[in-house]
Amino acid sequence: MPDIHPLKDSQTLRFSEIVERCFIMPKDGCIRKMLLENHITPTVTFEVREVYTILTMVQEYIGVTIMPELYMPPVIPKVVAIPLSPPITREVVLAVRNWQSISPLTAEFAVHSQQYVKGMDFTPTSK
Repeated sequence: MPDIHPLKDSQTLRFSEIVERCFIMPKDGCIRKMLLENHITPTVTFEVREVYTILTMVQEYIGVTIMPELYMPPVIPKVVAIPLSPPITREVVLAVRNWQSISPLTAEFAVHSQQYVKGMDFTPTSK
């Protein structure tokens, strides 16, 4: 949400606290599905494909959004990221037919992905 939003200092937010706000929906079927599975029905004012366009709209105080933490750049001027309560989670799976026959590039991707996930902090982040 914009860094001047009245709720900007909240440690966590319930969706009910932002449901009446101008909502910018990422054009991502995965996000829409997660919202529906969690019984969250936003009033969508804008639907945008590009993450940086969404974040720019938030920076310019056009609305608020919900997006996966992995989409967020490390620094976003004029934007505050606040975890939802309860959090919405999703499972990301890496699957291959046969580990012995994968390409070197796929093997490297798998190793780096596992290292990245092991280094992640899965506790709610502060602003």
